[in-house]
Formats: sequence, C-alpha cells, structure tokens
Amino acid sequence: MKKVFFIAVLLGLSFFMFASTKNETFINAAFITGSPLMLSGGTVSRLDPDNFGLAVKITANRALVPAGAFDGFGAKVQIDADKKTARILYNGKTAVFTAGKKSFRLNGREYPLDASPEAVSGTLLIPLRAVSEKLFIRPVSYCSGVIEVGNKKTDAAYLREVKEKIGQATRPQSISDLKAIISGIEINAYDTTFIKAKNSAQFSAASGEDYSRTNIQVDGIDEADTVKTDGKYIYIAANRTVYIVSASNPKTKIVSKITLEDDLNVREIYADGNRLAVIGQKFSDGGEYHIMNGANAKALIYPYYNKNTVFVSVYNIESPEKPIKIREFEVEGTLFESRRNGDTLYITANRYIYEADGGTDDIMPKYRDGENAALKPVGISHIICPPNPQCAAYATVAALSLSDPEKPAGVESILGAAGRLYMSASSLYLTRTEFEGNEQKTVITKIALNGTDIGYSASCFIPGSMENQFWMDEKDGYLRAAASDSVNGSNLYILDERLNTAGKISGIAKGEKIYSVRFVGDRGYIVTFRSVDPLFAIDLSDPKNPQIKGELKIPGFSNYLHPVGENLLLGIGQDAKDMYVKDKNGRDVVVGTYTGGIKLSLFDVSDMGKPVEKDTMVLGDTGSYTDALYNHKALMAGPENGIVGFEASVSGGLKDSAAFDGAVLIKIKNGSLKETGRIPASREENYGGGDEPFTRRLLYIGDTLYYLRDGMLRAFDYNTLKEKSRLVLS
Repeated sequence: MKKVFFIAVLLGLSFFMFASTKNETFINAAFITGSPLMLSGGTVSRLDPDNFGLAVKITANRALVPAGAFDGFGAKVQIDADKKTARILYNGKTAVFTAGKKSFRLNGREYPLDASPEAVSGTLLIPLRAVSEKLFIRPVSYCSGVIEVGNKKTDAAYLREVKEKIGQATRPQSISDLKAIISGIEINAYDTTFIKAKNSAQFSAASGEDYSRTNIQVDGIDEADTVKTDGKYIYIAANRTVYIVSASNPKTKIVSKITLEDDLNVREIYADGNRLAVIGQKFSDGGEYHIMNGANAKALIYPYYNKNTVFVSVYNIESPEKPIKIREFEVEGTLFESRRNGDTLYITANRYIYEADGGTDDIMPKYRDGENAALKPVGISHIICPPNPQCAAYATVAALSLSDPEKPAGVESILGAAGRLYMSASSLYLTRTEFEGNEQKTVITKIALNGTDIGYSASCFIPGSMENQFWMDEKDGYLRAAASDSVNGSNLYILDERLNTAGKISGIAKGEKIYSVRFVGDRGYIVTFRSVDPLFAIDLSDPKNPQIKGELKIPGFSNYLHPVGENLLLGIGQDAKDMYVKDKNGRDVVVGTYTGGIKLSLFDVSDMGKPVEKDTMVLGDTGSYTDALYNHKALMAGPENGIVGFEASVSGGLKDSAAFDGAVLIKIKNGSLKETGRIPASREENYGGGDEPFTRRLLYIGDTLYYLRDGMLRAFDYNTLKEKSRLVLS
C-alpha cells in the first residue's frame, strides 16, 4: 500500500492551503511534483522567486519544497546560506530547519522529521508536512496522489486546471525517472562516439554613429550574423576564420585573422564594444564506426551520427590587431539560434538522443565552461520534461557573461528539440511542433531570463504550426503568437505571462497558409496566400479582445514584412500569375497560379480598417531570388536615408530584358518605391583558399557602402556607387 501511495505522490499533484496571519483566510494552492511553479488562487508563481530552477522534490515519501515558497503563506523566511539553516516565522511562532538534520526546532522544542532538509542553490528544501502540521496547524491529506493542506479539493475540473497551468513541464526526480521518460520515445538506433575537445572590460552598447546594424526583430536584443561592424571595423566569419577588417577610407585592409582548429567551423559572430563572440560547430571525427543495437558486429553505417558540440569563444578586441581569447564554452548538440542582451549571450543547441546513450553521463547533454574544463552533464536539476514528449532530443539554453569570463554560465535543457526561438529582454521562448492525431500543434516553452540566471517559467500549446521567429512577439507581458493551419484556418493567440490564453482569433483564412507575420506595437499584420495575397490588419490594443480591422487582397504574396516608419510596411515576396487552359468553348479558364519575380509592396496601414498598397515593384520574372525572402538579416535597412538593399539574382522577363546578378538598392520616400541603383557581382570573386566567406551582405559606414560576396569585399560611394576599393579575403 505504501509503495502504491509513494508512486502516486511521485506522479501526481500535491496541493496545500495557505493562511493569512491576520484573517485566517485560506486560498487553495497547488504543486506538481517536479514543477518549479505553484498555483495559488488561480495565479501561477515560482516556488522560489530567487531560484528559477528549484522544484518540488520527493524524498523518503515526503514532499520537499523550497523555503521561499512559504512566503506565500504569509510567513517570513530567513535563510543563512553559510550555516545552511532556514528560519520560518509565522503567527508568533518560529521554526528552524537545518540541512541534513532529521529534526527541527519549533519555539525551542525539537520535533523529528521523516526526511532531512536539503541545502541547494543557497536555500533549503523543507518537508511540507512538518511546516503545515506544526507551524500552520493545518492537516495534510492525500487523495489520488494529491497532497493537500487544509480543505480537500479533488474535483476533476480543478485537477485539470492545475495540470494545464503548471503541469506542462516538470523536472525528473532521478536518473531512473529520466530514463523511464526517454524510453517511451521512439529514438535513433545508432550508437555514437563523442570525441573530446583538445585542449576585462565591459561589453558596451552600440554608439550613435552612422553605420548599419544587423536587421533584428526586437530593439535592444542583438542577433548574430556572419558579418558585423562597429563603425570602424568589419568582422567577417568564414569557415575556420574570422577576419577583422579596417574600414578606414578610402582603403580597406585585414588587420588580423582568428584561425580556428581544423574541427571547428564558425557559424555566426557578435561584435560590439571590445568583445567579439565567435559561435560555431565542433565536429567529432568522421568515418567512425557505429553499432546497431542487437548486433554484435561493427558496421560502418550511413549517415554518421556523431555527437557534435556548439562552441563559443570570446575575444577581447580592445586592440583589433591582436585579439585575445578570454573565454571558452562548449555544449553538446547542433547550433540552433542565439541572442545577445547587453553583456549576456544566450545560445541554444539541439542534441538528439540515441539508443546507445544509456549511461548516466550519456543520457543528459554535456557542457564545459572554461578553456581547461572537462565536459560534464547538465544535471537533473536543470532538465525539464513535458508530459508526453514526442521527440528524442534536448534543446539546451546557455547564458554566458561576456564582460566577466569567470562568471559561471547558466544552463537549462528541455526535452524536445527546438523549432523556433523568440527572445525579449526578460524571457526566451522556444517552440516545437507536435501532433495529436492528424492535427498539428505548436508547444511553446518560456524560459525566464535574469542575466545568466535562467529557468523554466511556463508552457502551453496552440493549434497550428510556426514558420519563423516573427510569428511571436511580446508586449506588456503578453506574448502574441500566430500559427498556420490551412485546413481549419490559422490562429492568433494572446497569452499572459504564464501563457494562459487572454484572447484569440481563430479560423483566419481557411484554406490558406500564413506566409508572413509582423507585430508592431499594438498592431499585428498577417499575410496568407492561396491565389491572392490577403494582408490582415489586426488591433491588439486590448489583449483580451484582438480584432481583425481590415483586409487587403492583392496578387502575389509577402514572405517578410518590414516596418518603415510608423504607418508603412514593406513586404518582400514574390509575384503570382494565373495559369490558364482553354475550355471546350475556347475560353481561358484559371486553373492555378505560378510565382513570378521578386515583389516589393509598400503598404499604408495608417487606417487599419482600410490598408492600402501604396506602391509596388517587381524585379525580374520566374526564377528570381533573394535571400531576404527567408532571411531578414540579408536585408540592409538604412533608416537615416530610407534606403534598403539586398543581394538578388534577377531573371530576364518583361520588365527586365536582361538577367542581373548582384546587389539592388531601393529608396522609400513619400509612399513610393524607387530603384536607386544596382551593383553587378564582381567577376573576380575569390574561390581559392577554402576560408573565404560565402556570405553575401550589404552594409554601410557613413557614406561608404560595402558589398561582400564570395570572399570579395568592395567599397562604394553610397551616393554615386562609384567603386572606391576592393579587398580579397584570403
């Protein structure tokens, strides 16, 4: 009976009542074993506001909760981290708990404990029963795995509410718990072998000088790219090399190169102030042997599932001629995305689980923090598991201080690979797509951020799927999230800080797929497409009552929407043309559409009820392409002069008699679009050394425009487009 009860406690919910010291009014509150959250009076909060990762733990058949949770009872909690004690003062009584001691003192009298308090993260985990029965004078009861303090509340609706609000993710209690969870997921059958690695000034904000920055989504939240500039130097990532180029007019020159080891590959960089962060992939040795489970013989099996790692190397670039490495960090997995807020760098990596990962060290992702540090598991206390995971992978989030190399990194791993990422100043949101029968849903996991202190905050799901980061946005604590469902109609959800639904619009444009989304202040814009391009303008000023205010239908579609001033949107997409066949009477009948050239649309949204396409421009015909369709960082936006630029391959067509390959500049002024110039691709691109960058970017510093393409950096006069200089990167 005890064994059954203990299992029920581990898997079930634990509920308690908390009291006011004055009016003795009790409000139902709830825990879930392993959850770092509590539900009290319908409000979700963290168990311990100062320790994001702490969760309810079961030890010796007793629920242990962080001492900070008792503040919610109206008690006063005092922690002595050095002595590893906690004093809880309530209603004239004082209880003192000591880590590792199987008794506690209440007003000077000693009482036994079934489970000892545990010291963790500068606080104590304390047995709930002892505090409830002795200090709060409220009985503890159990029903169907539910722990309650005070009045029972066991109706199914209440239990369902708790699970939905704080039970979307929990921390496993042990390695065996984690293995049991993972064993229920279909995982890869290949074995893998990991090859181990061989082996203070402030990070300032950008100045007010006139130079282009990476096109980002959220003000103040920087995004990595393969090319960065600080107005004096241009930093370029290329395979195993980072070039630091002086941008002094009229000539450019390489002042230094950072060359990495053969097994490293740079994917992206950050450069600002006097710090350069280099992020990339470290590959384990290729051509190794893999073992199929159940077979004794070794066999070389394709594809080669190696355990690669994501690396971060931070350099001091106070003297760009001599960059000095000051920090190394590494985490298992494949680089997903990264962000930077001030001097804190956040990276995410997806790490897949294989059947051979059976040991304690292998079943959890590993990381190392420091040049000479060894790889170590993330640890049970930093892993979050959803109730029914469908993907055998971890999404690991790491937070590193760029100004203080000695400060330990914060690490959190969520079971399930990340699919999309959005980050605000205080939260990072990861999504993954799952299925319920034939229906797709997007699971959203919220990670709270406070510098390098990070921890699970909330989870939810919405119907449909997401395509990119712009389908999410946070304002005033609300997350606005769009998801595409071409069959049942797409959805827009407004979620509060605990990811509860505050408002929503369902069934948008049934039979059509969402192509682009952009949120600007209290407005949202959604573009769907089937044969025409409807632009929906949505009023989000009331989070509980979002409303579609206007709709505009035009040919073609926009993959990306870019705000231009207060009431203008630039859409970058593709033109669409009707396909015809002759019916039996010889009349043309539309049977479908096909894509044409690159289409630029300028939308006037000053009147949300009547959005207007002020101007449009089509470059080329079918087969034309620009990276800006799918990568917002490929768009150079110059707010000072109203010019946008991007690299494009334009096919010949009715409007362009000859094909063109190179950079295109567009000026936006007085509600119109005007092409101001093109820079043809150089016929002398560098393809030789293997470390030349294949990135294609436009950027500007002052009155100089730079065009990087395939190892050639060319400088032009911004106004005349006359070439000033060229530099081969080798």
